[in-house]
Amino acid sequence: MCGIAGIVRLDGGKVELQKLKNMNAAMRHRGPDGEGYWGADSEIGFAHLRLAIIDLATGDQPMSNEENTIQLIFNGEIYNFMDVKKELEIRGYKFRTKSDTEVLIHAYEEWGSEMLSKLNGMFAFALFDIPNQKLFLVRDRLGVKPLYYYFENNVLVFASEMGGMTASGLVPTEIDPIALDLYLHYQYVPS
Repeated sequence: MCGIAGIVRLDGGKVELQKLKNMNAAMRHRGPDGEGYWGADSEIGFAHLRLAIIDLATGDQPMSNEENTIQLIFNGEIYNFMDVKKELEIRGYKFRTKSDTEVLIHAYEEWGSEMLSKLNGMFAFALFDIPNQKLFLVRDRLGVKPLYYYFENNVLVFASEMGGMTASGLVPTEIDPIALDLYLHYQYVPS
């Protein structure tokens, strides 16, 4: 289990490193083996907590491609990453690590969002394509790995846990009585 979190400011504001650190602190139990940050003092920032399982030496995150044009944070496991890696190597990609995280980066470079059809696993990840200013926020098909998000006033906050999101100070914690009523009636909140 790892933890991912991030903030995207489309309102002209900058992401504060302390907010990312607060988000990680709220989810510390998800990743005792390391933490990393990217993008503070810009419009987008990532935070990662690591539970080291694959590639103990070079699998730290956030991870970038060789050109630093893609940033990725990832929670989960890609079961078939070795098969995808072989296919990418045949296409000329070089790998610096033995991690499934780097496979996701190169898979995105090769196939874009179509990469998802190649993946077998349980995962949640956030990938930022810097030249295209595109955020790719993904959760596995069954939702095995959690990914929560909140968007209001042109600010997007996401995390592996609700506590990580609220620790940002950007997500309200008041209960919406209408949503509560809908949940108690239907066992979920319709959109």
